[in-house]
Amino acid sequence: MKRAFTTLAAVLTIAVLAAACAGPEEAAPAEMPEDFQFSLVWNTYGVSSYNSETGELVKTSHATHPEDYVTELIFDDAARQAAWEAISALDLADYPAEYDPNPGVMSTPSMTLVLTVMQNGTEQEIRCEDIAQCYDAENNYTSKDKKGQAFMTACHTLIRLITAAPEWQALPEPEFLYE
Repeated sequence: MKRAFTTLAAVLTIAVLAAACAGPEEAAPAEMPEDFQFSLVWNTYGVSSYNSETGELVKTSHATHPEDYVTELIFDDAARQAAWEAISALDLADYPAEYDPNPGVMSTPSMTLVLTVMQNGTEQEIRCEDIAQCYDAENNYTSKDKKGQAFMTACHTLIRLITAAPEWQALPEPEFLYE
């Protein structure tokens, strides 16, 4: 529990500092829309997912009994605000519906990121399917260009918020691992 709190505090601090350091054209809107929700699919082959609207959290869909890896996670106000700040740092309109933050790079296995954002009565989805798993020394997602890195950083921030939650920690470890 202490580790999860420390991780959440670190992620929130990074999100606040990133928002404070953003340039004027990158500054997050002052207020989170009342209807803000997001969903994220991630991991090797996209086996993990979270939907903030329904609260459904799936640690892995690749299991003998996938129902053992599903629970409910409802973000508190601080985590919801941190998610909003990570997403609002992106210019969502600048990303195509199908996107590769590391074009020309491949890995086996690949990963999938699908970010869907609902706000102000609209929905936007950015699908990064079968993309390379690219990480730095601290295990953060990476991209070689600014736009790709912004997307990867936002997704990684969301993943850290989700995986730091006690609900994620309480789920069993996946039975199948990828090399």
